[in-house]
Amino acid sequence: MSRSQVVTFGVFRVDLDRGELSKFGTPVRLKPQALKLLLLLLEDAGEVVTREEIQKQLWGDNHTFVDFDLGLNHCVRQIRAALGDDATTPRYVETIPRRGYRFIAPVSAVAASKSGVVAIADAPNPAAISAQPAPRHSSRLRNLGLVLIALLIAASFFVVLRKTTGQRISAQSAAPRRIMLAVLPFENLTGDPQQEYLSDGITDELIMHLSRFNPGYLGVIARTSSMRFKGSGKGVDQISRELGVGYVLEGSVKRNGNKVHIASELIQASDQTHLWAESYDTDVTGEQFFAVEEEVASRIARSLSIVLPETRDHRTSTSDPAAYDAYLKGRYYWNRRTEDGFQHAIDYFQQAIAVDPNYAAPYAGLADTYNLAIEYFNLGSTIDLANRAQAAAEKAIELDDDLAEGHAALAFTLWRYQWNPTRADREFREALRVDPNYATAHHWYGLYLASRGEFAQARTELSQAHALDPLSLIIMTNSGWVDYYARDYDASITKYSDAITIAPEFPSALVKMAWAYEQKKMWAEAADTRERYYIATGYPPVASALKEAYGRDGYPGVLNFLLTEAAKPDRRRYYTAYETARMNALLGNKQQAVADLQRAYADRSGWVVFVQQEPAFDSLKSEPAFQQLIAKINR
Repeated sequence: MSRSQVVTFGVFRVDLDRGELSKFGTPVRLKPQALKLLLLLLEDAGEVVTREEIQKQLWGDNHTFVDFDLGLNHCVRQIRAALGDDATTPRYVETIPRRGYRFIAPVSAVAASKSGVVAIADAPNPAAISAQPAPRHSSRLRNLGLVLIALLIAASFFVVLRKTTGQRISAQSAAPRRIMLAVLPFENLTGDPQQEYLSDGITDELIMHLSRFNPGYLGVIARTSSMRFKGSGKGVDQISRELGVGYVLEGSVKRNGNKVHIASELIQASDQTHLWAESYDTDVTGEQFFAVEEEVASRIARSLSIVLPETRDHRTSTSDPAAYDAYLKGRYYWNRRTEDGFQHAIDYFQQAIAVDPNYAAPYAGLADTYNLAIEYFNLGSTIDLANRAQAAAEKAIELDDDLAEGHAALAFTLWRYQWNPTRADREFREALRVDPNYATAHHWYGLYLASRGEFAQARTELSQAHALDPLSLIIMTNSGWVDYYARDYDASITKYSDAITIAPEFPSALVKMAWAYEQKKMWAEAADTRERYYIATGYPPVASALKEAYGRDGYPGVLNFLLTEAAKPDRRRYYTAYETARMNALLGNKQQAVADLQRAYADRSGWVVFVQQEPAFDSLKSEPAFQQLIAKINR
């Protein structure tokens, strides 16, 4: 190792010129012989250094075996004590019984310049050390509020090592375990509720940005799960248990005009250790970012013991703060999942595009909004909104082909409303290739696979979505929906119950649970769950009338009452033709059920893609008109 190098691993740094080990810049005492042994292990990181080699290099031939054995054991104990390592569950020095020792953590070497700025060498696995400098990133994000924090956290989470000629890479190196991180909602300290979008927006952007650094090794919990802890008052230990994460990032934002104060902190959940903390006062335009970039780079040398062998840091942004501001507001309102929220989201995304037409993110936001406006509220013509969603998603991809949100939004509309499954499958796969941590893409792709009857793979995708977004009610619910289509009604009811336990009035889980009870012919439970659904959606009079109908005529009375309600002009947006087809099929009205499905097909209903898998339609499969409809859908 060159004497001009500084060697880093985890939170530790070895200055070879000074012969000094330090942790976060604070010297750690280590006796000379133990330091020599540490350097020998670092030089062959990832490789077994035999006892014979250690004796030859450090003790020579002038010591007895007993002297060497005692001395070696003493040095190893000193190293482990200095590093806080444990022989039974080592993070740094692993004992190879009867052979020697191996340094198992990834290692980097950095060459110090005259200005003190360090250059990072990179390689995909723990290996021998090289001082070859890595090139600087050619693309820079323009918004400091996002970029500065993202880079600082990136600095805390990875050291990049470059494999050069002559390096020895261990073929037996174990693949790094996947790290799970939760970004908690940044706290709004402005005192102004109107600025809530800024703190939420920075949280969203951090989640999306960090999920792209190294998705093979770093899993980032999705927004819907993280946001459930906003204002909850729960401690990091409880949050980490509920989300299944090892590390938590929390912070706050305070804004005064164009000046923003951002504070953030990275915490190891297992012992509540504060691994890294920083605060910055900066300008939202991002002009100050370039002045502090070198400082951020130097922090990489004091990285955490969580080390990623490679990263992907690509994020299309905008140089215009007004466009970014409008985009954050759009996502804030989109995430509310309300009719009014969707309208506001469309307005803000369009504002962002008007300010910067080359900004890809708001186009993806528009596509998501149009898609869910159809899904949730039937706002406007299905085909009109679907065409708008497709155009917006394709524009997002045109501007940034590596935007997973754009590919997923395009796949959703191609599948549900344009009925182009081949292209939809391709776009879903591309979204997951770009960002394997995008829970929404796993979620939607799982439902797509279920609509095709591929239940095993669908469950795998929903399982991955749940791991990334463990508190998402809709992912819990739709995991049960896959079981429902696979005719495993008990499993589906269990998953619906999990969602209802968290949110007793969650409409999607309630109505889908009623469907499962119907298939099990548990009529009382189905009627009760439908009552709860109408109370949850704000229609207690309907719930009361439904209860009376069940008491008078049993479950057929419930279905007939709901069909009467569905025929009312002011109720049609809440009772789709697909749902009336389900009810008529359950009543044995086969011809009317098929007629309803034909109307759903003409309306371009997104529900039609599930026709072949829907258990309620099993009784229709012998009907020629139903088979003709299936043939049209599969064209």
